[in-house]
Amino acid sequence: MNTEKKIRLLIATGVFPPDIGGPATITKFLLDRLPEAGVEVDLVTYTDDAGRSDPASGTEAGIHRIDRRRNIIFRYWQCLRLIWKLAKQADIIYAFDLLSVGLPCAIVKTFKRDIKLAVRLGGDHQWEQAVENGTFFGTLDRYYIDRKFGSWERLVFHLSNFVLSRCDLIIFNAEIIRDTYVSHRQVERARTDIIKNIEPAIPSVPARKAEKDHLNILYAGRLVAFKNLFALIDAFILTEKKDWSKKLFLDMVGEGPAQPAIAAKIEKSGLTERIRLLPKLSHVDTLAKIAASDAIAMVSLTEVNSNVVIEALALGRPVILSKESEEYHIGNKDRLIYYADPLDIADIAEKMETALRDGLTGSLLERIGTEGMKENDVSWGDDEVVDKHLKAFKSLLKLN
Repeated sequence: MNTEKKIRLLIATGVFPPDIGGPATITKFLLDRLPEAGVEVDLVTYTDDAGRSDPASGTEAGIHRIDRRRNIIFRYWQCLRLIWKLAKQADIIYAFDLLSVGLPCAIVKTFKRDIKLAVRLGGDHQWEQAVENGTFFGTLDRYYIDRKFGSWERLVFHLSNFVLSRCDLIIFNAEIIRDTYVSHRQVERARTDIIKNIEPAIPSVPARKAEKDHLNILYAGRLVAFKNLFALIDAFILTEKKDWSKKLFLDMVGEGPAQPAIAAKIEKSGLTERIRLLPKLSHVDTLAKIAASDAIAMVSLTEVNSNVVIEALALGRPVILSKESEEYHIGNKDRLIYYADPLDIADIAEKMETALRDGLTGSLLERIGTEGMKENDVSWGDDEVVDKHLKAFKSLLKLN
């Protein structure tokens, strides 16, 4: 697909391969795919590799790296200078966060008003950090309703609002976060668009055993506070106390800053043989673990978009999912999803028990047979992601 006028795009991202994470995945995808559609792409990112931190000495065409190990003032200043320079050859700057690259991009936009600025948001870092630091415990929506910010949060809030005010287009990967920003951060809906995540690849995995002598619930993901893992453990403890014909296990797979606290809670529970904290697995091994599990639990305080949920549904596994999620927000009625209130431990336990008993009685097979395999509503195929970006860029530049 070619455009009559070549679009010149400058991508700015805080993470890029070999870093991992959503922004790293999609920026690499766009860097590879957009030139095939006639878009010229440069990319600015941070790196931990000092040998590749100098853009002039890099061997990767169009990729400009900044050493993130330097102090924050130097990093931001170098990022600002680099974006200022590269913006001279760009029609659109496309930033993938609000501060580490978004702030320098917004400053450039302030002085170069002829260039268009777009930003993509796949989560809310300020809310996540507030939950992680223990200054707030609740949903993303409630965080911005209450606005009980400390001094640092107020500064971050105002700086990110400055960036949002300079954007010609704000792209979200989910309706739930767009609606939060429109309702509580004075973002005009007319300046927004939805471009969902790339649909995760699901290779073949070993066949699930027809019969097991136990039942296991799986959490796979980052071990961070907003994932609400203490509530998940408490709900499992309630569920495990019920009368079961088989032993119950909760497997928690991943790594992150909450790991020591989670390990301590498991030890205190007295169920160290039933609640297993396991190291992060490869993608293929995670898929095999999902396929072998009796239920997947994702009861985050707010779950914007989870590949694990998409993969579990594609593999026909039931999911106990937070009502504060994109699937619930857009009205996904997939019968393999058991929605639970993330702030109600008893409700999580009830949905956990229902999902497991449906599996034991055969009701789960009826659900799968009735629904069949459906396309998910929260991610898109590669071509659709490319086409939506092209459409958004053309609209910004008023190209037909």
